[in-house]
Amino acid sequence: MSRTLIPPLEAGPRARRGFRVVMTRIAKRMALMLGVVGAAAVLVFPGLRLAARLPHFRVTRVEIAGTSYLTRAEILGAAGIEAGMSVWEQTSQLEERIEALALVESATVERDLPSTLLLTIDETEPVALVAEPIVVPIDRAGNRIPFAPRTALPDLPLVRDISPGAAAPSALPTLAHEVSRLAEQVPEIFAVLSEARGGDREVTLLLGESGVKVRYRPPFSEPRLRAAIVVLNDAAKRFPERSPHEVDLRFEDQVVVRTVATAAAGGG
Repeated sequence: MSRTLIPPLEAGPRARRGFRVVMTRIAKRMALMLGVVGAAAVLVFPGLRLAARLPHFRVTRVEIAGTSYLTRAEILGAAGIEAGMSVWEQTSQLEERIEALALVESATVERDLPSTLLLTIDETEPVALVAEPIVVPIDRAGNRIPFAPRTALPDLPLVRDISPGAAAPSALPTLAHEVSRLAEQVPEIFAVLSEARGGDREVTLLLGESGVKVRYRPPFSEPRLRAAIVVLNDAAKRFPERSPHEVDLRFEDQVVVRTVATAAAGGG
């Protein structure tokens, strides 16, 4: 006959009373902890509200780093930062206001107590130039970047919107985005790109001093553009008497090369 060395426990009056004692102790400890946290909150938050009203914590200095195009007035105006405001303003709200500017990628606002705000701005970079008629840089979204007239323009390709009709939507955002992608994904083409022209449905790239054209429907496909480079180089080797002047990628699964005679122009 088998025996159980440790009989099963029964929830008798003794066990229930012990359980109630333990739970009561835990509840008292939790109440004590919550009381301490609550007291700290009561002390801290009114303290912050009081500090926000003290003259000692009024903004007297704003330092801005990372800007090349935006002016100080534009940044302070967008953020709503004024002399005499509290240094305890929510920095996240100030950052959101600055980042709403078209030329700002990101912004960071920090406090240097007691009265200084430190602003670090990451501006968007120019990707191309547009002539209208004054030549100005634009960013990847097609936004014009303010540029000092006496400052040398960056060495960037020109973009030209040739959308038909004045009522047609601007193609600058599309062209700027395509040029920006070229710089990142196919830098060897971007390095020799002199101009990108077209609209939302078709883009033509002009490459090098000879102005070889690459035509495609946006957005471009990186493998297709690399295939165009291979075909151009192959055509130049195989037909030395003719010069490639256009690569057409508008037809699916085809790379069409058009050439001209090197001595006298002629269709190819």
